[in-house]
Amino acid sequence: MNIDDNIYMIQNPKDKVSKHYTDLVLPSWDKFGYYINMFDCVYPDTLHEYDYLKFNKYEILNKYNKTILSRDLTTGEKSGWYSHTLLWIKCAMENKDIAIIEHDVECIAPLEFEERGLNIFCCYQNNDEWENYAKRFSPHPHWGTQNKLVPFTHAYTLTPEIATQMLNAIQPICPNGFADDFLLAWKLKNTSLDKVINSMYNYTKPIFDKVIGGTMSHG
Repeated sequence: MNIDDNIYMIQNPKDKVSKHYTDLVLPSWDKFGYYINMFDCVYPDTLHEYDYLKFNKYEILNKYNKTILSRDLTTGEKSGWYSHTLLWIKCAMENKDIAIIEHDVECIAPLEFEERGLNIFCCYQNNDEWENYAKRFSPHPHWGTQNKLVPFTHAYTLTPEIATQMLNAIQPICPNGFADDFLLAWKLKNTSLDKVINSMYNYTKPIFDKVIGGTMSHG
């Protein structure tokens, strides 16, 4: 799967925090010879411009399939959905395979995908990186302490066919959770979590500075 010329980074050029991370990671992509297309994200101040998604609540279930958390999505979380789905629409309309990355993703290896499809390619290099980046997500069954996965929207590839299928699947209402959870559920179709984990590529890693913080407000 060749997406070398079609990599899009979701970032906010008007936000100092987003620019900080973008400036940190872009040299790593240059190092491996990748040109990154910058894609301005949807953020709370521009959220009112979009209305094609209807949102369900964000819910977390325990191992007994009982709800332990249920709340409305924040404006930042809704903006995240739009930022990604706009690129899904672009992928489908232009009929070209695409790679989507977020502004805090550092490239550590060449992107060499064996198969076309939804490939996830962001991993922690060690437990210290997980502690720094994701301990704040500890209640989440997959991005927290149980599996220690990097949220899947950080770095993934799409084909126009899959982008179209996913856009159809979130109508008329988005599933419970974030776009990350939706991508995980898509990967889990007809397979197990262990196989999903084993299929992930270790080509990038997330970075996070606790002093600088992040750009999305979670409830």
